[in-house]
Amino acid sequence: VELHYRLALPVASLVLALVGIPLGLFTRKGGKAVGVILTVLLVFVYYILMAFGLGFSKQGRLPPLIGLWLANLFFGAAGILMLSNLRRVRQRLHFVQDWIEETWRHWHRPQPAALPGNWPAGAGKIADPRAPGERWIQILDLYVIRAWGFYFLLLLVTFCGIYIIFDFFQLLGDVVRNHIPAIVVFNYYRFLLPQIVYLMLPLSVLVATLVSFGLLAKSNQMTAILSAGVSVYRAAVPILLVAAGLSATMYIMGDYTLPQTNQRQDALRNQIKGKPPQTYYRPDRQWIFGQSARIYNHRFFDPDRNVFAGLSVFEFDPQTFRMKRRIYADRAFWEDPIKGWVLENGWVRDLEGDRVTSYMSFSIAKFDELTEEPSYFKKEVKPSAQMSAWELKRYINELAQSGFDVVRLSVQFYRKFSFPLIAFVVTLIGIPFSLSMGRKGAISGIAVSIGIAIVYWSASSLFEAMGNLSQLPPIIAAWSPDLLFGLGGAYLLLRVRT
Repeated sequence: VELHYRLALPVASLVLALVGIPLGLFTRKGGKAVGVILTVLLVFVYYILMAFGLGFSKQGRLPPLIGLWLANLFFGAAGILMLSNLRRVRQRLHFVQDWIEETWRHWHRPQPAALPGNWPAGAGKIADPRAPGERWIQILDLYVIRAWGFYFLLLLVTFCGIYIIFDFFQLLGDVVRNHIPAIVVFNYYRFLLPQIVYLMLPLSVLVATLVSFGLLAKSNQMTAILSAGVSVYRAAVPILLVAAGLSATMYIMGDYTLPQTNQRQDALRNQIKGKPPQTYYRPDRQWIFGQSARIYNHRFFDPDRNVFAGLSVFEFDPQTFRMKRRIYADRAFWEDPIKGWVLENGWVRDLEGDRVTSYMSFSIAKFDELTEEPSYFKKEVKPSAQMSAWELKRYINELAQSGFDVVRLSVQFYRKFSFPLIAFVVTLIGIPFSLSMGRKGAISGIAVSIGIAIVYWSASSLFEAMGNLSQLPPIIAAWSPDLLFGLGGAYLLLRVRT
């Protein structure tokens, strides 16, 4: 399997080109935008076929020669067929494209404007005689929003597709090794999609702003707008309002939608990775099945310090499912020298049926049977991502009263309010940058967007790390990136010639 995989994967460069050349020749309108969509679709289909072929080959359901070369054979045959019938395929695709365009024009045909009585019959007008300021939404606003919205949706779909492709290949080995059904993988990405949209939305807003306003400047449309007496600020108002609405949408998603979907996708991801079963519907009350006949319950687990708060261990008879013993500790921590858990301020009860046969309290104790190491309890998704802002606030207060360090959780609490604002902040930055690029066009806009995104994420990670280490107050660590970039964007926007 590995030999055929190493030989088959490089051939993707050839077979994807065979398919890409005729598809590129068919595209009459849409330009680079349609090319981006086709690229993502082609890569996604190719790697899905390659992934399934690899999985079936490892499971012995297909010979490696067929499983690993299936994607290349399919794309190679399709590319050769389209190249050999270039004229016929082009005519069919053009017919479909013409039908779509005609349907679009039919449903979006403008209605004739009402004419004054003293105008001659058949006369028309291209503008409303009222002053521009009398309408809250102008034709220009709709034009700018429509162009910006097209690139925003296109880029959001593209970025989400790329994220899913890379994540799928990271999990592919676990899917094959643990024999995970396809429906589980599908449900995992169904619940993961809101989180992906939440993360990719600010980047899509930034790139869409730079590309759309950059094209307005490149095609001299911005010059025409300015010559009509409309300032850059007025032309940017609809995009800023839409960006503010998207920031509000991100907050609503983060506080109401993502806690539930993150609980589900986290549970499915652990199932795919073969981790122990555990509950997620109360992130502040975790239940985890142990390696033997034990169930662990805890209020809080610090994965960096390997410390539990409010730990309970329930031992039961695997035949009758009756509980035999319960161990409780206010605090438990892992000691590497002795390779075991040390429990503080707790008690242990032995049970027989409905009777308590023994009870003992302790200040400090070690139980040799608790052999699960800290890595057994560590999860990839933070508990803060599974809570709303106010649930997280109550959780922080409870842990603080018990004497636990809640600095990291406090930083995440303030980030639930600061992160959604980035959709508005990057718009403030993107507008002056796009106008300053002049005639450099869309590709330069994408390059500048990536540079700005890298700088923002680096600054955000730096401030978050400083907050986690108590070098900055949590509220300052969470809000500093937005404040710095927001002030920088406002300064650049005020310096633009209007």
